[in-house]
Amino acid sequence: MTTPLFNPPPVHALPVSWHGDLVINFENVDPNSADPENPTLLDYDAGVTGYLDLRTSTPQRFPADITGSNAVVRIESEVADELNNGTLYAFILSYPGSPTTEIVVVNGKIQRFDGQAVT
Repeated sequence: MTTPLFNPPPVHALPVSWHGDLVINFENVDPNSADPENPTLLDYDAGVTGYLDLRTSTPQRFPADITGSNAVVRIESEVADELNNGTLYAFILSYPGSPTTEIVVVNGKIQRFDGQAVT
């Protein structure tokens, strides 16, 4: 096995429940925070945009509302209800420039919790 040239983005399940809006706050955390329980938050860079991309049959993109250290993405329940378990997602930051630079911050799969307790 080879070693990645740089650290890959973390992978997390994105929990979705029937009739629930999916609202995610991607906080910009200082990777050098001394206290992982209370990390230092950093404002996102000026001009950066964020997106949550879903790999559905027709890919979907949901923009983040960025304020300070918060990048909030909202997906209404009517859309979230149609997401299948295992659908791939990626939260992407796009930095201005010509061309722009896109960085995958976190990715993973949708995990449905429709009437099921978390185990």
